[in-house]
Amino acid sequence: MFPDTAVGVGDKWVMTHTMSSGYPFISTDSVTFASKEGGKITLKVKGTLAPNPKGVGQFVGTEFVTHKVNKGTRESTITVDEKTMLITNMVVKYEMEGEVTRQNLVDQKSQPMTMPYKTSQTQTQCVRARKRRRVWSWSNVMCFGCSPCFQMPPESLVG
Repeated sequence: MFPDTAVGVGDKWVMTHTMSSGYPFISTDSVTFASKEGGKITLKVKGTLAPNPKGVGQFVGTEFVTHKVNKGTRESTITVDEKTMLITNMVVKYEMEGEVTRQNLVDQKSQPMTMPYKTSQTQTQCVRARKRRRVWSWSNVMCFGCSPCFQMPPESLVG
């Protein structure tokens, strides 16, 4: 989530993340070190989502489902504990357009069905310490693989 060089309030950098399955996309995010106070670091992130031509589908029951993100945007506010460097709070707003294709694999006569979609959503994620464990609390059941989530140490995702 942070660049390899030292950064401070007001600094900006760019992150790129590739999501290959689920909702495959390539994101390019501009990150701003917004503030540092009270042991908390606040980052502001603005980014764009583009199709990942190498993305793969997934099995859902008896269907094979593929998602294609044609375009989208993302804005995030991320709070990081200065001492542990773990994310303590994150609000992510998405707007995406694309299409989903479903193919029933059991019924040999079924044809693929493709439906366009346009969605706008906000996810709020909180991590709170409890006996050296981190607990994720989601306001939305869908996760689109935002870059900060994938940068977290695995032990911080244990519920």
